[in-house]
Amino acid sequence: MQAKYQADLDAWWAALLRNERETVIGTLAEAFEDNEAAAAPLGVEADEVSIVVLAPGASIVPERMPGRTASGNLSLRKLNNRERSALYTEAVMGHALVTIKEALAVAPGIQSVRLVALRHAETTPTDDRGSIACLPGVGRGRLFRGSRGRRLKPSQSLKTQPANFWSGYGPAQSCSP
Repeated sequence: MQAKYQADLDAWWAALLRNERETVIGTLAEAFEDNEAAAAPLGVEADEVSIVVLAPGASIVPERMPGRTASGNLSLRKLNNRERSALYTEAVMGHALVTIKEALAVAPGIQSVRLVALRHAETTPTDDRGSIACLPGVGRGRLFRGSRGRRLKPSQSLKTQPANFWSGYGPAQSCSP
């Protein structure tokens, strides 16, 4: 009984190392089930996996942040658009970075992750756009595996990736909420 179970595990591990599509996609889907931002593997080609992440909406960023007045009193100041966009970008990139690192951790044969983050478009009664892409890119595994223990913002981690993983949008270099 134990020998059969071990043989099954060995076969699964070998398939994972060979990047067999069904094994990698199944393993990643199971790993992503508990993520705060929903993620799904779409396909595997050689040593690269394609993933989609559903990014949180703009409501994840507060409208006000703690601060101090000119006289030093505590206050809740309203964030301007640039600050809100920068915070939203960090949130989206944080979800992307966690997903990329998880994919590289649970699928050891994967060396690169092609990821697109989608978010629901803000809708009005006359405009229902569905979802829009807010972060496309490719992350290379060896660079992420080498950044262990470093304290970088998600945008700093992703900007170190080659092939323009993230080039930024707008004057704040951010995804617009």
